[in-house]
Amino acid sequence: MEAESDIILFRKKVLGQLSNDEAQAFEQRFETDMEFQKSYLEYKELFEVISVSEKQELKNHLKTVSEPSAKKYQYWLPIAATILLLVGAFWMYRFNAQPQGLCETYFDTYPNVIAPATRGSEPQNVLEKAYRNYDSGAFEKAALEFEKYLQYQANSDVSFYHAMALLNAGRLGEAKTILESLPKDDPDFAFADETQWYLALIYIKLENTTQAKSLLFQLETEGNGFKADEIKSLLSELD
Repeated sequence: MEAESDIILFRKKVLGQLSNDEAQAFEQRFETDMEFQKSYLEYKELFEVISVSEKQELKNHLKTVSEPSAKKYQYWLPIAATILLLVGAFWMYRFNAQPQGLCETYFDTYPNVIAPATRGSEPQNVLEKAYRNYDSGAFEKAALEFEKYLQYQANSDVSFYHAMALLNAGRLGEAKTILESLPKDDPDFAFADETQWYLALIYIKLENTTQAKSLLFQLETEGNGFKADEIKSLLSELD
């Protein structure tokens, strides 16, 4: 789960335990992801407060014991461990309780219903390669192949899958731009409801719950039943 991995990453950062590659990836994400940056700074502040509190408690305790009794410091180790566990639990709650966490809860990869790969067959063109990469989870490669195709042939259905590949690759801004440009009122466009759903999830991730709820209400009243149960559940959690 993303929340768990971020908490582990935050803890390694404040303890100076990141590898060179992890540190480089951390700094890049810290500079580009404002939500990540905010969450880390809050975690760091809380961690430091607890660390200061632990040091003061230890200092006060050692003042009351003789030098040979200093070994009683071991008494504080399980307490410190418990505090750190509580910090982790608190942050798990924070991540899951925030509306942005609902994006991960309700998100799933939309299946390839246009050109499912035939077992044993080799892709014959750039579009088939794009769908093959999409099916295999190679979303960055798929996004590149879809983009190549769309440079020469406009197609709203292919653009939808281009957006899905970008979204699965974590490139929310680019996916959002494409989804917002798709012709949702065009009867020839096969993924109007799906476009609304994934746009709503992106808006939730970007903390624009007002826009997300507007799209979800529209889907609930005007859609064709896509994700009907999930829409109702998600709206109740956003209220």
